[in-house]
Amino acid sequence: MPIRLRLETPMSEEELIVFSEENNPFRMEREPNGEILIMTPAGSKSDLLNAQIVEAISLWAREDGRGVVFGPIAGFTLPNGAVRSPDVSWVSSRKWNGLSEPEQASRNRKDTPPVS
Repeated sequence: MPIRLRLETPMSEEELIVFSEENNPFRMEREPNGEILIMTPAGSKSDLLNAQIVEAISLWAREDGRGVVFGPIAGFTLPNGAVRSPDVSWVSSRKWNGLSEPEQASRNRKDTPPVS
């Protein structure tokens, strides 16, 4: 169960990134209302299963050729303002290639909601 942090003023995208970096190895997500979810690192068995899932979806995506796959560290800003870091994500090549180089390099992928 994640820890929920309710702040008087919601964190900006940059503040959330800095907060996440300063509190590694915890994983941070943001709810649409600005509440921050703090999750502990995965256990060994859970991470092993996650690695196998990412591997399987990555293999499928390479063969399929219609999109790119991200692991659990990528952050995605959803249209409702929430920031999520799913265990595995797939984004269509059309959406991915429609982003500029700086957008592809940014820490949170805006306007590219993952399929997870």
